[in-house]
Amino acid sequence: MTGPVFIADMDGSMLGVISLHAFDLFHQPARIGRITVLVVDAASRRQGGSVTAGCCR
Repeated sequence: MTGPVFIADMDGSMLGVISLHAFDLFHQPARIGRITVLVVDAASRRQGGSVTAGCCR
């Protein structure tokens, strides 16, 4: 089973990628999510998530 993949880019340059997987809990009516892949370009790191978060909206 695969989940969504989001790509953060700015001006045509890829800054990062995140892949998610969500599934239902069997013991209560809720879902839980898991980050399965998180990659951030080295030049975009250590900026508090502001660069990649702004690109994914």
